[in-house]
Formats: sequence, C-alpha cells, structure tokens
Amino acid sequence: MAAVLSRFSSRVLLGVVATLALGLSLVWLFAAQKLGDYLHRPAFNGAAFADFCGGSEIGGFPFRLKLTCSRMRAPVRVGDADLLFTADEVKGAASLWAPNHVVLSFSSPAALRGRDGGFAKLRHDGATLDFAWGLGGLTEATVDARALDWRPEAIEAGPAFNAQALHFQARPALRDGQPSLRVEANIDGLSSPLLQSLLRDPAPSAFAVSGDLTPLLAPRNDWRRALEDWRLAQGTARIDKGEWRWGALAAQFDGTLALDDARRLAGTLNIRARGAGPLAARLGLPLAPGAANALLGALLGGKPPAQNQPQDDSLALTLRLAQGGAYLGPLQVGALAPLY
Repeated sequence: MAAVLSRFSSRVLLGVVATLALGLSLVWLFAAQKLGDYLHRPAFNGAAFADFCGGSEIGGFPFRLKLTCSRMRAPVRVGDADLLFTADEVKGAASLWAPNHVVLSFSSPAALRGRDGGFAKLRHDGATLDFAWGLGGLTEATVDARALDWRPEAIEAGPAFNAQALHFQARPALRDGQPSLRVEANIDGLSSPLLQSLLRDPAPSAFAVSGDLTPLLAPRNDWRRALEDWRLAQGTARIDKGEWRWGALAAQFDGTLALDDARRLAGTLNIRARGAGPLAARLGLPLAPGAANALLGALLGGKPPAQNQPQDDSLALTLRLAQGGAYLGPLQVGALAPLY
C-alpha cells in the first residue's frame, strides 16, 4: 500500500512540475511575441525599433526577456545637430515577473556621427542604463559606467574627458510638498586635457552633487524646450550638497539656481574650500596661510582674522549670479551667457 501511494505521489508531483513548466513556457512565449510585435511597430517618426538594428534576437528563457540588437544605427538629436548613434551591440533585459524594470547596455566603442563625418566616440569598460516604470510613469533612471572615455571629433561635442567611474540617478520625489526630480551624480577619477591645462596638474579629480529640480514636468525630446518649460514654470534647482576634490583641495557648495528672463543662470552658491593654497600657487597666485580669507575680507569689506586665530588656506565665500554676471560681494568676477 505504501509503495502504491509513493508511486502515486511521484506521478502527482511530476504532473505539477510539468504543468508549471508548460505554463511558464507559454507565458514566456506570449511575452516574447508581444516584445517582437512592439519591436516592429512604428514608434519613432514612422520607424520601428527593429529598423535600427542590423539583426535582432530575443532570448532569456525561462525567467527573463533579453533583446540583443546587433549593428545598431539609430538617429539622435543633440542640440541642432542630427546625428547617428552606432554600436556593434545593444542589449536590453528584464525579468519576466518585473517587465517594467529594464536594464540596457551597449558595446564599446560607441560612436556619434554627423552628416559631415565623426562627432564623438565613447569607450567604456562597462556601461548600463537602468529604468523602472510605475503606473504614473518613470519612477527611477540610473546610469553606471566604468573607465569612461569621451573623445570628441567635432567642436560641438565639447571637451574630451575620461572618468574611472560614473554614477547618475534621477527619480521623482516630493520637496516641501511639491513634486520634484531628485538627482544624484558622482564622478570619480575625472581627468580632462582642458581641466589639466587650467589647473596645471594632471592629477584626477572627483565630483559629486545631489539636489532637487522643482517643479516636476513631463519630459521632452528637445532639451531646450524642456528648459524653457521649466523656466516658465519658475523652476528652481536646489543643491543640497556638492563637492569637488582635487589633490589636497576639497570644495563643498550648496545653494539655489534658476533661469532669468534672458535664460541665464541666476541664484546663489555658498562655497567652502580647504587646501586652496596649492591651487592658487599653480594659477600664479601664491597665498600664505590665512592670506586667502584675509584678501577676500579686505576686498569684500570683511574683517581680517584675529592674530591668535589658527591660520590656514581655506576659503568661505558666497557667489551670486544675477543680471548676467557672477559676483563676490560688490565685485563682478565673470559674465554669464544665455544657456540656449
């Protein structure tokens, strides 16, 4: 009797496993078919995503959906330039149980090309773009990259740079009861020929910033139109914490920025820097300990430090951006051009 029950239980268990496996296979095939239909559906100015790929493949069975697009050539717009993004391979993956969470990656090198030739090349040792959606739209976007190397081939592509690691994250949030976009960015091991020329030192630097953009607006394909919508909505960028590190220099800043009617930056930045002596010396402004604050205090109407106060090469100042100029107290130290 026990042997009969054992055989019966084994058959029931095998039947349950076979049913689950069949169900999982059918679910995966249904999801893969839907993904294939989407890839061939016109969505980008009459073109389908599959039109950008020299070849495509759907895999990942049984628990994931994985799309591989080989020899990708996709049109993109950067400013006024119509460019072509090219990469040997672009991959996208999502769990079968969380299809609203997609991770994208692309091969190295990738390139941007214009009508007249190359625009820029991007090399990396691993780059991923992580997107998550909810019922209300995009809930989080994250970019991670290692050994990032940007090489412009046109003046419009900006300066060349490389970074050991880059992390960027943006997500909707609430700030003072108002919908906002929370942004956090970190760049480690940053170096650039332009930055090295300005600082007169090849040492890499690091940059980090976090803050909120309010109000939260719907995204647009044109970044200039998006900025204009944000300006007209009296948009504000609140920087909670920013830091730039270069050798012995450590500069922290916070403040509030916006755009004025002429589309120029306006606002206030509170800057605190320590270890500024070596940087000042490299720029041809050798400062003895304590001379930095003493000089700024004299120029801006402050009081010199007390004689018995410990001396250092730290700086504490407020940078005011207004009416197209950058000011330290009453002194204008720079001019601001419209962003667009």
